[in-house]
Amino acid sequence: MTSAGPGRPRSQQPSRPGATAREEILDAAAELFTTMGFANTSTRSIADAVGIRQSSLYHHFKTKDDILEDLLGGTVSGGLAFARAVAALPQAEASAGSRLHAVALYDGTLLCNARWNLGVLYHLPEARSGRFERFLAGRRELRNLYGELGGALAPAGDPALPGSSAGDLAFRLVESLINLRADGMATSDSPPQAADAGLILCGLGAELPAIREQSAALIERLG
Repeated sequence: MTSAGPGRPRSQQPSRPGATAREEILDAAAELFTTMGFANTSTRSIADAVGIRQSSLYHHFKTKDDILEDLLGGTVSGGLAFARAVAALPQAEASAGSRLHAVALYDGTLLCNARWNLGVLYHLPEARSGRFERFLAGRRELRNLYGELGGALAPAGDPALPGSSAGDLAFRLVESLINLRADGMATSDSPPQAADAGLILCGLGAELPAIREQSAALIERLG
């Protein structure tokens, strides 16, 4: 048995990605929650997957819900931070279409490239309870930012599709990547396709080449 600090005696050498025991626990839980199910995963099975004692796991997380809270929050934190940065830019610095496209592309890429498809956890009944209000509030804010960015498209977009609806449509297209990935059908092209589709449905298909170029510059600058 090896040891890597207080509260962390090991029965084996670490084999999971992560610089800390906490990160390794989150990785193991992410795998088990998304493959075995949240209800079917015990803290003991998570500890076993990391190679630590169950009592050592409680040094980092008091309950299984605490682990789920961290994992859910991680699915929105990166996209939310980027969306905030894009929304804070002066209007003259980027077109409305490029802003929405950049947020959708960045957010969708994070969802598709994460080690585990944690978006599937959104469907858990537990994830919609007040226990996870911090995650729910972050997701609401992200969705609202999509709506604000979509609202700026109203003059140039399809009059039949109000701006706020355009933003919500983009948000829904991005989150559809979660199911696409769960079905084993997501590819590296899926995030840009989802971002493009949102703009095409807003009536901006003809402007896509310029939008993509500006979107890439925003991601390079702020991502």
